[in-house]
Amino acid sequence: MVSSVLVFPSNMPQAQVFSRVAKSLGLLVVEATSEHVSQDLKEQGVVSLPYVTEENFDDEFSNLVGRFQIELVYAPHLGVWRKLIKLSANSDLCFKVCNGSPHQEDLRPYGFAYEWADSCLANVNICERSSEPLSISRYAGLYQGYSSIPGQSDDLKIWLLTQIFRCARQGDVVEIGSAYGRSAFALAWLSSFHSIGPVICVDPWNVISSESQGKQATLIDQMVLDFNFQKIFEAFIASVSGFKNVNYIKKPSGEAVIEYRAAGDSGYVISKELGATKITGSISILHIDGNHKYEEVRRDLEGWLPFVKPGGWILFDDYVWAFGDGPKRVGDEFIASQKATASFVVGDTLCVRV
Repeated sequence: MVSSVLVFPSNMPQAQVFSRVAKSLGLLVVEATSEHVSQDLKEQGVVSLPYVTEENFDDEFSNLVGRFQIELVYAPHLGVWRKLIKLSANSDLCFKVCNGSPHQEDLRPYGFAYEWADSCLANVNICERSSEPLSISRYAGLYQGYSSIPGQSDDLKIWLLTQIFRCARQGDVVEIGSAYGRSAFALAWLSSFHSIGPVICVDPWNVISSESQGKQATLIDQMVLDFNFQKIFEAFIASVSGFKNVNYIKKPSGEAVIEYRAAGDSGYVISKELGATKITGSISILHIDGNHKYEEVRRDLEGWLPFVKPGGWILFDDYVWAFGDGPKRVGDEFIASQKATASFVVGDTLCVRV
């Protein structure tokens, strides 16, 4: 059993993430830094070590290892890592550096990003008029951006969006249910590079609109009671604030559609945080990902469908869902109404072309 883990240097972002995980596993974590240790940090248990270039580092490090019975060391800095790898091999201290090369760890996410990006270049014939894909580095950048934002949209869902945008018509992109802004980031990013149009995110960011999603969704209903919706809204703003083509309507879907209609007349959606965003009032892509209760999904579709232009797309998120069948029932009814010219399912999403 590991007595304790040393995290050094502890002031790097990777070190802070590792410390939180290690503590959650019940390990005794000793955090050390060569920077100035304030009184506040000392009270939190952060200890001081010399820089690895100083002559007394080996002795001070050995004393620390002995005092806390350190068996594992996490070293996110490449220079420190190399120093400690060498020290562990040439000393009597019984400790092990538990992470691989920080350089390789830094590169790993980009490897994932380019691997995913390569899949976006496939020649997928979703519709008859598909534009050329973007460059692999563009898609890798998209992956890096959206994967840093919390949310339920997985790699397959974002891949699907890359294909839909290649054959989307110009117009507004409307998302019902945005939470932290993970899929909103991808929508804004793709809409910008493909010159489709503005992205309008509809979400009340409150528990009332999310707490009852059907009989099978008890776990989901209980989960949202723990959410701090104001903090989630603030996270959403941070996620999309780098785009000039995105804005939001902070209201339930039924109220937001009225505001969207009025904005279509005036030409703008306006918010305090994101300013004025010019819209057309005609929707190219409608992403329905709000309350998944059957009645709520149907209300979303009926309210927003009149604004979807011919040839536009409607995406029913969680068409395949473990906690209910609201999106599936509404999607199937829409297809049966013969208002769709094409439909298919990718992952858990039903894609319908109007």
